[in-house]
Amino acid sequence: NIVFSAFMQDTYGVEISMFDWMMLGVPLASIMLFGAWVLLTKYVFPINFVASNEARNELKTMLSNMGDFTKDEKRISVIFGLAVFAWVFRSLLNNIDFLAGLTDAGIAIIAAILIFMTPSATKKGDLLHWEKSKDLPWGLLILFGGGLSLAAQISSSGLGIWIGNSLLILSTVPPILLILAVATLIIFLTEITSNVTTTTTFLPVFGALAIAIGVLPVSLTVPVCLAASCAFMLPVATPPNAIVYGSNKFTIATMMRAGFALNIIGILVVTIFAYYFAPLIF
Repeated sequence: NIVFSAFMQDTYGVEISMFDWMMLGVPLASIMLFGAWVLLTKYVFPINFVASNEARNELKTMLSNMGDFTKDEKRISVIFGLAVFAWVFRSLLNNIDFLAGLTDAGIAIIAAILIFMTPSATKKGDLLHWEKSKDLPWGLLILFGGGLSLAAQISSSGLGIWIGNSLLILSTVPPILLILAVATLIIFLTEITSNVTTTTTFLPVFGALAIAIGVLPVSLTVPVCLAASCAFMLPVATPPNAIVYGSNKFTIATMMRAGFALNIIGILVVTIFAYYFAPLIF
């Protein structure tokens, strides 16, 4: 999502606020959540919604092991909540004179500074010490930057135009079928490749194709971004998949069967939202 937002801003000058993205993402996520719930609980793993005593006791034990909500956790929650509020309503905050230049990155930096400056209630010092920064996924940040640099080079070197012209044969394909093909390609490709790598690689390609065939760039870049987050079949597709598979509650075959059905739902939902709603919002 961050890569997509930065790509649209740098390449086409289209600023996508968190509120704009939520207008598209929240309904889509809600439909996917409902579809996953029905599919998994009714067909793949049929369950009885009357919890057994063993299940209740297991949940109570897990909640007990989590402990109480500490003061430090409350303070972190307040800072994070304020940051989310500022992200969602940044366009309104920008109407205030001294906040006119506030950006999403600026909000994140302010939140980080507050975490470093807010005293801890349970230990000496602040909520977070700089030494903890070594645990940040710096490689992921470099990957983001590398992807944006790659997109900029594709655009400035003329490669994007060449790619778009090479794919002009696709201009005869109805846009909705082209979006369907893009969503299908990305969803199944991201099962075996990094989501970020897939997004940074294909955004400039399909952005150039959109310009070449005369459609809005968001019509083909939005399905790339959304589809890259719909990897449900394999444990290696995403860290959450690996964590769930690590519970040893099911086999890879079962995960692939359920994930394939979810992928099909994802392809259809992404296609509909990218074709009908994305151009209206962005």
